[in-house]
Formats: sequence, C-alpha cells, structure tokens
Amino acid sequence: MNSDSFAAKYRPRKLDDLIGQHVIVRTLKNSFIAKKLHHAYILEGIHGTGKTSTGRIMAATENCLDGSTLEPCGKCTNCIQIFNGTSVDVREIDAASNRGIDDIRELKKEIYFAPISCKTKYVVLDECLDKNSRVETSVGLIPIGVIVNNKLTVDVKSYNHTTGVIENKPVTGWFKNSGKECFKVKSEGKGITYCSDGHLFATPTGYKKLKELSVGDIIYRRGKKISYVQEQVILGSLLGDMSIQRNKSLNPIYNGIKKACRCRIRMIHGEKQFDYIDFKRDVLKSIFEFNKRDFMHSEFVGRITKPMRSYSSKTASCLSEIFNIVMDDTISSPRKKVTRKWLDKIDYIGMAIWFGDDGSTSWHNTKEGMKPSVNFHTQCFTRYENEIICDWLKEKGYNNKIYEYAKQGRNYCQIGFDVDSSIKFIKDISPYLHQSVRYKIDKMDNLENFNESIFKIDNEIMESVVEEVITEIKSIGYKNVTYDIEVKDNNNYFVSGSLVHNCHSLTGQAAEAALKMIEEPPPNVRFILSTTEPQSLKPTIHSRCIHLSFCKVGWLDLSAHLKQVCELEKIDFDEDALNLIAKNSSGSVRNCLQNLETVVAFMGKDKIILGETSKVLGAVDESVYFEIFDAINNAKAHDAIKLLDGMFLTGKQIATVINGFSNHLRNLLLFRTCVKAIDEYGFAEDEIKKFSFQASQFSPLVIARLLNLLIDAQFAINTNLNAQIYLEKFIFESIIEVIKDKKEKSKK
Repeated sequence: MNSDSFAAKYRPRKLDDLIGQHVIVRTLKNSFIAKKLHHAYILEGIHGTGKTSTGRIMAATENCLDGSTLEPCGKCTNCIQIFNGTSVDVREIDAASNRGIDDIRELKKEIYFAPISCKTKYVVLDECLDKNSRVETSVGLIPIGVIVNNKLTVDVKSYNHTTGVIENKPVTGWFKNSGKECFKVKSEGKGITYCSDGHLFATPTGYKKLKELSVGDIIYRRGKKISYVQEQVILGSLLGDMSIQRNKSLNPIYNGIKKACRCRIRMIHGEKQFDYIDFKRDVLKSIFEFNKRDFMHSEFVGRITKPMRSYSSKTASCLSEIFNIVMDDTISSPRKKVTRKWLDKIDYIGMAIWFGDDGSTSWHNTKEGMKPSVNFHTQCFTRYENEIICDWLKEKGYNNKIYEYAKQGRNYCQIGFDVDSSIKFIKDISPYLHQSVRYKIDKMDNLENFNESIFKIDNEIMESVVEEVITEIKSIGYKNVTYDIEVKDNNNYFVSGSLVHNCHSLTGQAAEAALKMIEEPPPNVRFILSTTEPQSLKPTIHSRCIHLSFCKVGWLDLSAHLKQVCELEKIDFDEDALNLIAKNSSGSVRNCLQNLETVVAFMGKDKIILGETSKVLGAVDESVYFEIFDAINNAKAHDAIKLLDGMFLTGKQIATVINGFSNHLRNLLLFRTCVKAIDEYGFAEDEIKKFSFQASQFSPLVIARLLNLLIDAQFAINTNLNAQIYLEKFIFESIIEVIKDKKEKSKK
C-alpha cells in the first residue's frame, strides 16, 4: 500500500475528479472552452470539498504544456510542480498567517513580474486554534470553540505591548476556519495550547509562527509580576542566605533544554530569626507559594543542634531575570556570582534585608558613648567578589575594608565598616530593617522606626507577561475545523496562558492593499480566494470576484468514492461499513478518506466490517436513534435512557451524539413535510422505509418542538455543563411533548 495518506494520494487532478460538485465542474469547463476566465474567484464552502484542489486544477489546466484538452496531463513540468505545490508561478498563501500590510506589499511586488515557466500566474489565498484551546476571559477559561460557535461577546485578557499591562478587551470577530493539522504546544507552565503551525506566538523577538519555533525556544506567557519592593527583598536576601535555582533538568520533558525559565528560591534561618523569615515570606507570598519546613540542624560537627526554618517556593518564571543576574550557570554546578549589575539594582531596602541576613554590629564603649562597627559575613563569595562589593559600598559613601581569616583550613572574607560609615549605614537602613532584627542596631539613639507600610504588598496580584520555554511540540493530527477570534485594539489574547496573535482576517491596511491588487491585477494573474467564511471578506472584494459555492458531498457519492479507493488499494470491505464512514464525514471528502485510513490502520489486513468501524470512529449506528425515538414515542423513558447511557459507556463523543439526534430529527421532519421530493435528498431505499414509518408516528409540530428542546440542551452543554444530564432532560421533555400532542389529538 502506498505510504502517502489517502487524502493526498487521491486528491483531484482534473475537474471531473471533483466529487459532488457538478455545477462548479460545468461552470469552469464552459469558461475554459469559451476562454473567458475571470481574474478573481471566491471558492466558498466547508472544508474538504475541493476548494484548494480546484485552484490547483485551474492553474494546471491553463498552464499545462500539452494544452490540447481541458484535462491537465499531470506529466509535464508545470503540472507536476503545480500539483506538488512547488511552482514559483502558483503561490498558495495561508491568509491566516500572512495577514499584514508587509505580506501584501511583498505579494503585490511579486505579481507584477512576468511568469517564469507558466503562461498565467495564480495566487491561491487559503485561510487557527483547535476548539479545545481555552481562552482566558474576564469570567474564566472558555474553550475557543464555545466562544466562536456561540459568538460570545466576552472580554478576553489581552496584553498591551506599549504599557506592559494586561487588559480586558472585547472580542470583535469570530472565525471558523478550514481544517488544518494541529499541534499540542506545552511550555513550563501548566497550560497546553492546541493550534495549527501557522499560529503566531509572542516571543521576546516578536510574533513567530509555531512552525518557526522549536522545543527550547522562549515564548511569552501570562504570569505574576514582581513588585519593586519584592525585587529588593529577593536581591538583598540572595546576597545573604537565600538560594535560587532553575527547574531541574532531570524531568524527561526538559531533556535537551539547557535553560529553563522557571526558577525557585529557598531561604533558611535559625530560631532567633523565625519572625524575620516569616516577614520575608509574607512580603513574597502574593507571588510565590511556599513550602514550610521546621527541622533540627547543626552546621559543624560537635556543635549542638538548633531549630531551623526553611521556606522553598514553587517555581515561577518571574524569577528568570533575577537568576540570570545573580547566578553563574556557565559551570557544571551553578553558583551565585557577585557582579556590578546585581549590586547596582540594590537600594536601601535591599541593603537592609542583606544586613538582616548576614550583617552584624560590634559595639565599642567610648567617651562619646557606644559606637558601632558594622560587619558583613561574606565568606560565601570569593576575594575578587568581595572587592567588587567593597568598591560598590565605597561609592555609596561607606568606607570599608576586607578582613581575611582562616577557618578549618580554608580562607574566608569579611567586610568591615569604620565607625562613621557604620553610623551612616545604620541611619540609612533603619526605616527598612524589620523589628525582629533591630537588636542589631538597638544601641543607637534617634533612629527612624521600621516603616511597615512600605512592605505591605497590595492584595491584587500584578500580572504581566513572563518568558517560558517550550517543552513539547507534538502533532495531534488533522482537525476538521479550526477557530480564531479578533480582539479589539491589542489584537492578541491568552490561550491557556500563552500569548498569541489574531491570525485570521487581514489587518485594515492589508485589506485595502489586497482590495486594490484584486481590483486592478496584471493581465497574466488570477486570484483564487478559498474560504469557509465568505461573510468575513469585505463586500468590495465580493463585488470583484466570481463566486463558486461548494456544497457538502452526499454520503452516497462519498460511499461510491470509498469503494473505488478500496478496490484500488485492494482492501476487503463490508458495504455497510463504508456507508457508516461516509455518513460520519460531514460531507467532506477529506474527512471521508481520513476516516477510511484510520479504520484500515486498525483493521490491518482484516476485512472492514460495521461493528469494528463503529468502534474505531466512535460513530453511532443509526439504528440506535430509531430505537431511542421509538422509546420516546411509546413513553418508555427507561429504554431511551439506557440506550443513551450505552453510547456514553462505549466512549461516544458528545458532539457525535448531538449531531446524531439533530440529523435524525431533521430527517423525520423532511419525511413529514417534503415527502414528494424525498428522492432529492439522497436516501437509500432501506432508509426511506425506516424514516417513512417512524415519521408517521410524530406530527411535524412535535418534531419542530423536539428540535427546539435539543437546541436548548446543546446550548447548556456548550457552556460546559454536564452533557449527559441535559441529554437525559431532553429525552424526558420529548416524552412529555409527545404525550401532550397525543392528548390534544384524542380530544379532537
């Protein structure tokens, strides 16, 4: 069997290959015969019906080097390159990604150059999130499929790149796009984004398509913002007893990622400073969740153990910048490394925190009273780093020098101030030194009291964007429909925490430029606009194009096509199984072939049969719906609920079940109201008998009421309420409606 997918292998190569599009085939054939092709076409219709293929067929028909018939030969250089998508004269552009004025200007330049190998240039504009991607709104996370399908007018969280503030902005456009291959994108945070490879992610160097990104690259995600005071507490503590580390690379998802963005901090103090460490925790708790641990510890052998307390934060991306400043991670075991960049960020608040951690004061009794001598215990830093600290302190006005001493065979450093500098330093930091460590300065008079208000962090968490590393990009297969929204002003929004750009409609300037290009193209250029949402195109563009509407392909045509494919691939099949595949393809040829490929992969060399096909596709045998509506008609709620429960127990998807109910009711209504023209709707003979009998049991008015009840149930389900409960409610209400109708008839 050919390794290519069925959808690619059996893609139409001539107009007669288009399935179920007889009107379009005849229109284009006559246009080619009369040599009256228009310069711009809008091909509209659902995904998988042949729109983009038609653009290629038109290009190949007009540019085939054979040129003797209406059928491209498929063998010449032009045909091969056009159908492979490699022709320089046939540009296929994803309008979802190439939407800006610069993209349109570049295209405009290209089309005015003469074709290289073809007679006529073709520009095929094709139209990006999976429906399960959850958009962050002012009322919580909502799947984008729910927002688009219901055109919800919610405010979404959006980032203002100018002010650096996250704002609530209204949704101004809802787009249901053609199907694409979708990918799962995971980053260090908890959120997972599902989107096509053309979707634009915000990065430190601008917006980039997913296909331009790799595992290990950095994207912007929504995160908590460290306040200025919190930053001072962290930077000062890191000069002292606090430690910081990146995410451990032992986790399999970080394999091959050298630098994670998420980091954690840890601080430890002895019993005498329990109140002090609790104070620092309280300042930082609006940003970090901490794990607390009390334990007994002795630093040196022979010493008496003493109580200790530690706080370890959970990882956060907002620490990444601080990590880059204070840590040297070019070595195998990263360590804190003092630099001027680090020290220059510290003010009196940070110095007070550093003093609370590692400072001490020696007092000297003089004629003028008690005089202080401030010391910093900087033994964890090298002599060179101590010299950097000394120079920085001198620039601040504090005269000091380094004292070296030996301990247990190692040399250590300590920084000491002279008396005048010690007095100045204590006065400078006194408003910021917490009450629990003021014992270090309490022998000096006329000091400012601790200013507690400075450290009162507003309860409202400050939000901004933070950098996080992509940890996984994985294909999740082709999705029949993708979604996007348009957001006012900022043109971006957050999907499960990741900042992404609007990527559907052309920007205002680009739309005007595109309009001008389509209105007055060169004589040797044709435009093909392929879209599932023709209403999203400007009316002025509509007025300059020929419209060709692609209809859903009937299941009988799809089933016949599947038989041809199976015969060519030498696949043994049961006709009922192919019918089920065709009926569960939503009128899309591409869906149909992909469903067949899925079933073939499961069955291997075995014959394709109905029961196994139903399991693989998660499809429901239509006979179940006949049984459920028989139970509703006979007021047998238990039987109907049991059948419904059986569908869910066997893993049937809610969308599949709802579509089955709605299609069945629609068919019943057709057999009650359009019986004379029923042959036009493509029913098989056995279906006509079944639907005719069951439809006769219900009045048209009751069927219409049941459809309304189903719509109400579907709306409730779309807003994330319990699906099964609302479908059971639909069954109970349907029974009530049928009973009411029968009572009214009996009265008459």
